[in-house]
Amino acid sequence: EIAAAVDVSSLFNDKGFEISYVGLRKPNIKAIKSKDGKVNWDIMKESGTATETKTEESPSTFALKLNNVTIQDGTIAYYDDSTAMSFYTDRLNLKLKGDMSAKQSSLTCNMKTEDIYFAMGKIPYLKDAEFEMKMNLNADFESQKFTFDENQLRLNAIQLNLDGWVAMLKNGLDMDIKLNSP
Repeated sequence: EIAAAVDVSSLFNDKGFEISYVGLRKPNIKAIKSKDGKVNWDIMKESGTATETKTEESPSTFALKLNNVTIQDGTIAYYDDSTAMSFYTDRLNLKLKGDMSAKQSSLTCNMKTEDIYFAMGKIPYLKDAEFEMKMNLNADFESQKFTFDENQLRLNAIQLNLDGWVAMLKNGLDMDIKLNSP
């Protein structure tokens, strides 16, 4: 089930769509990567012919203003036959708030999930685990830098605090992250 709240007047102007809310109820996502590297989410059909087109680029007037995203009772499964890795989680609940269309925004993310299973090479590292996250994030979308502010993570009974930042580079990540347990 999916629900969305859209400002109808934004559909008729050139400033962009304003979607104030997107909610998913009981989404079930199963991602699979086979031994030969093929993935089940690559659904684009190949055209078979290469075409080169030259177009003059003009600035786009499209903007998407999204303020609130929720997921209720989600299930995510990932199986990678090429590395013998498997991940599964159930009862995923997520609330994400903030202006994701702004150049800079303060985001709030609360997430809780149960029944986490993670294995590599048939060795289970997590089984029936629970994860909870309360995160405040200062996002600079223009420079792709994300700063953590007052964050708490919990994996089963292990409480963790997270501080620092992550910046997306053209070829990788730059980061300075501190993790501690009270």
